[in-house]
Amino acid sequence: MANKIYFYHEPAFDFEDEREAILAPVEVSKKGILTQEQSYRLFRKMNCLKYLEYMEDNVHEKADLASAAARVRNVIATHNLGLVKNVAHKLRPYDQWDTYAAEEMICEGEFWLLRAIDCFNYRQHSKFSSYASIAVARKIMLFLDESKESPNQFPEDFEPAEPQDAFRWVEMRLGLESVREMIEKHVPFENAKRILGLRLGLVDESRWSFQKIAADFGGNEHATSVLRKFNYWCEELFGKTLSDKRAKE
Repeated sequence: MANKIYFYHEPAFDFEDEREAILAPVEVSKKGILTQEQSYRLFRKMNCLKYLEYMEDNVHEKADLASAAARVRNVIATHNLGLVKNVAHKLRPYDQWDTYAAEEMICEGEFWLLRAIDCFNYRQHSKFSSYASIAVARKIMLFLDESKESPNQFPEDFEPAEPQDAFRWVEMRLGLESVREMIEKHVPFENAKRILGLRLGLVDESRWSFQKIAADFGGNEHATSVLRKFNYWCEELFGKTLSDKRAKE
């Protein structure tokens, strides 16, 4: 079943001459904060591309439009990563952080930054940074409350089971080279790229276990973060959660 496409529509999307202006390149610097005008134009462009994807019947054209929308989304996300760190710092000062706590909070914030991008109604001309700060802060606070009540690491012998048919589906329907290209195009965060690559066997010939990946990131306490990122991006890229059961292999 195809993934749902969420977007905000405006009448200008239906007129070719106006659409051409909306889809024109938006000049932004590689780093730094987006201006209000740049942010508005990028959100408008992303939602227009999603609308065109929704209306398109041709599978290949649909895929191209989805890729174009994802690239715009990644530009917005990349320029707002500092927002996640600032929110996390306000909720827990740096001198109270350890490496694991920082990684977990930033991971949680990144997830909800992307959700905020998808849900933001740019047509109201409000500031995305204000909207996203509130959304990210709420989710990080909820995460911090939950983490006090439950352990944030797997038992030593724990390894989530993954349905083998899910891996076969990815390989047969897409091919590993296509998967590698999808990850490079659509995943803006380097840690998430590495986790996907190691688990799907794109870095070397073997598929790493979650325990081994967690150790590569610094220890068993990172396993929750690794699993969260892997599940999230598999759902985003393939419409499948490849590791959604907690059981010993």
